[in-house]
Amino acid sequence: MIYQWMQPALAGAIVLLGVVLMLELRSVSRLRRSLNRDMARLFEQLDLVRFDSQQLAAATPAVPAAASLPIALPVSQAAGLQPGENYAAALQLAADGASQQELVTRCGLSRGEARILVAMHSGASH
Repeated sequence: MIYQWMQPALAGAIVLLGVVLMLELRSVSRLRRSLNRDMARLFEQLDLVRFDSQQLAAATPAVPAAASLPIALPVSQAAGLQPGENYAAALQLAADGASQQELVTRCGLSRGEARILVAMHSGASH
């Protein structure tokens, strides 16, 4: 049996615990938004580096056919997307629950990039 004088202390402790939990949830939410923003920037920079390397490869003199390796265009450029757009689309698809293979085929990401996005969003939703 709880004594009358203990009820206000317990109520206060429960309210304090609720406030602490709300502050922690807000902090986690803020951290998640920051992580999503930073990941989008990172992927955008990676896409720009790929684009620049392809431009550089196109500007170099021709190499004999036996020694040359084919350089494939990312799906984003083949589909007419600007650098960085495929990562924004991939982030949205991953947030909507897309699979790794779907991100690879629809956005032109590597398997590793797709795995990171899927893991980031599946871990955040649990």
